[in-house]
Amino acid sequence: MLYAAMIAIDGQYSNDTSTKHNARKLHDTCVKLLEKVAEPDRLCDYQAVFLVEVLSQYRARRAAKTLSPRFGTLYQKAAEECTRVSPELTSIVLSLEQPENVVFGNWMRWVERAAMFLAREPHESLFRQEGVDLPFPAHSLVWDATTLDDWAVAIQQHASSPQRVFEVTQVPVLVPCDPFQSSILIAVFYNRSEIASPYINAPVTEDIDHILDPSFTTKQRLLTAKLLQVTPIRALLAVSGESWILFEKVPSQQAQIIFKTTLRAWINQIWSAPEGASPTVSSKEAVRLAIQILHMALEEQPEDSELNMGSDMGVYFAALVLWAATTAGSSRKTDEFYQPRVNAGIGQAASTDEVVPASKRRRYADEFAKHNA
Repeated sequence: MLYAAMIAIDGQYSNDTSTKHNARKLHDTCVKLLEKVAEPDRLCDYQAVFLVEVLSQYRARRAAKTLSPRFGTLYQKAAEECTRVSPELTSIVLSLEQPENVVFGNWMRWVERAAMFLAREPHESLFRQEGVDLPFPAHSLVWDATTLDDWAVAIQQHASSPQRVFEVTQVPVLVPCDPFQSSILIAVFYNRSEIASPYINAPVTEDIDHILDPSFTTKQRLLTAKLLQVTPIRALLAVSGESWILFEKVPSQQAQIIFKTTLRAWINQIWSAPEGASPTVSSKEAVRLAIQILHMALEEQPEDSELNMGSDMGVYFAALVLWAATTAGSSRKTDEFYQPRVNAGIGQAASTDEVVPASKRRRYADEFAKHNA
């Protein structure tokens, strides 16, 4: 099962369409087989469940709407022993000041306890700004150490790193975060799930940009998180998807009308908001961020950027924002074409009927629309 899940993941990195198709079929088979497994207990079972879940979220035939109960059960199991882990981690790190304690047993004990620490039991306010207490993982240099001496040196170099997410803004972070640490910070500090319409007023977020990993993937994730803060994303997806929000059908025609009204009001801020009315108009900021995301994808994308599942959604969201802005702009231009014209010489209004014949007016409007499309 684990080998099958690994092959299914690997197939997503191929440029061969048939290979990706076969990988999805293999993933479907893994899902069906996992449903028959009563209680996975081996490490390879846990690893297979995790890999299948990753693929389900980002590359399945039909995207998952939530985390699967199977993965939730696995996570709860891993969290059961986490309550006593934090002090043990601290004692292991402190003991390494004595060379005789740099032994293989302590290394393995640290790996086990650190994994438990990251799998701490979740609670309702886990991802909220107030009282954020997510564990902050050790730097990848510690995890990736290949020898006992390298591990001991790396863990002592990062001994003063924060242990909880909220400590990142309270203590100086001397070494830039690695990609995984950066992903956690972005997920926590840019999450606004508790706010109904965060795009109406761009929320204030802790300044963490300067300590994040400088890689292309992290930059794209950060820009995408900022874009989602100022965009009514469900309305944008529903309107562009013609009553579909990815794989979710809008429940009623009335709900679709509300989505259309929300999107229209939001995008029209670009033209209706008076100068200096607000430091940041959300739709204008969204267009700026969208252009930045697409520019990065076109100009700065490295060869291996496709290895990051989910990162392509940022490009998709950015394209939809520009689609909404240009469509609204084109509609405004077409409307202006039909507005009465003013004779500057005598100051009298003349209708477009008096200026341009109706047949030509419609032809010009159609040509204008095609050009802007």
